[in-house]
Amino acid sequence: MTRHYLRQFRDGQPVDLLGVNLNRQGVLFDEKVGRINWDFLGTKRYWHYYTLYSEEMPDNYRAFVFLDDWNAGVLRGVIEMVLKEKFPSR
Repeated sequence: MTRHYLRQFRDGQPVDLLGVNLNRQGVLFDEKVGRINWDFLGTKRYWHYYTLYSEEMPDNYRAFVFLDDWNAGVLRGVIEMVLKEKFPSR
């Protein structure tokens, strides 16, 4: 499943998972926050959940609970692979 979304992203198509939109410019998880450029996207992985946040404004975040959000693991996998490809030394 993650491979499908990665292929879609690499082909230049936007990816939508759990209300999160990924495109070449960045990530949109909240209309009020706006799109976060990949350069400023922060992620944290905890035992039960995964968060996306703006490194410029860490209070702007969205959490995904692995037990409740069935695609949270796929979302994490796609975002982490994109970040690894864009920023290999990070």
